Amino acid sequence: MNQSIDDIDQRMILNIEYLAQNLQPMTLPVFIRNMHITRSKDETQEFTYNADLIRYGSKFIEQWYQIYRTETQKYNVPKRQLLPKRPQPMPKQEIQEQRILTNPYRTKSKYASQNLIQDYQLKPLRRLQRPYFSPKSGSYEI
Repeated sequence: MNQSIDDIDQRMILNIEYLAQNLQPMTLPVFIRNMHITRSKDETQEFTYNADLIRYGSKFIEQWYQIYRTETQKYNVPKRQLLPKRPQPMPKQEIQEQRILTNPYRTKSKYASQNLIQDYQLKPLRRLQRPYFSPKSGSYEI
């Protein structure tokens, strides 16, 4: 007899952990149905009404349900906590700086960053009055 109570308790604990991890939180009648304690709807209703009086294994059904509720709180974090928090509004100055960095060609700002070519050579081209690009490959002369 004691062996069967221990087996029932172990089976209940495994079922509770499985249900807590894989399903949404459920009410007492649904819990009783999913634990396969009863065979019919009438028995399920009777077990629901007398959950604090009916012993299953070493504990009352109400105690098993409370264990299940604590397990679901561990595994099922509320969806609001999973969602990212709303971003804080950025100050206008940071928004302008970000625009400058992301799109330097379309800004009329004085602070727009200039793209510098690393291997350029400066030449005095007073007579041309315009930038000049050398025909040599790899050489840029402005």
